[in-house]
Amino acid sequence: MAGAPAGKPKDYPKDLMLNFVTTLTEVIREQQSQSSSTSVKVVLYQADAFSPTPDRPLTIVNSVVKTVLGKWIMGIGPNCEDNTNVVQYYYDNANALGFKFIVSRPAALNDKQGDTEELKADHFSSTNFPITLADLAVWTLKALQDSSLYGTFPFVVPVDQDILPHKNKPDITSPTIMETSKVEDKQVT
Repeated sequence: MAGAPAGKPKDYPKDLMLNFVTTLTEVIREQQSQSSSTSVKVVLYQADAFSPTPDRPLTIVNSVVKTVLGKWIMGIGPNCEDNTNVVQYYYDNANALGFKFIVSRPAALNDKQGDTEELKADHFSSTNFPITLADLAVWTLKALQDSSLYGTFPFVVPVDQDILPHKNKPDITSPTIMETSKVEDKQVT
């Protein structure tokens, strides 16, 4: 956990990750303006499953879990708020960054060793089951090469886990559905 041990919200520096991301963005922009070739193609920021996007709030279940588990039990409220601010920053500045981004929102993480599990991006719902750090690392490396994820804020879930009931699960290959969870490229003048 960045900034402070879990359970010590008063020790978490205000806007730690937001300040880091905005500083990193300025450094990348400055470096790219001084170079004839683009040096940074995509940045992947890992927030948390408690970070809503501006166009899609958390489910009721995730909102309750965020409050009860995240804020009251684990004491990570300031970290979650910081991640939410970073999500908002990428959402608001997507077309002016000068590089592509992915903001992944993995569920609970554990360092369990053993069987590996393939993960996928899910643009609608998170999982309540933890995923391993090793599996997340593999997914992250693949995600950086998957241009369909650029400009998105996906949850990271196991491939074989069907989060939503079949009758209610939208077709995530539908362009209309995907557009609501992806910030489209626009010309910046």
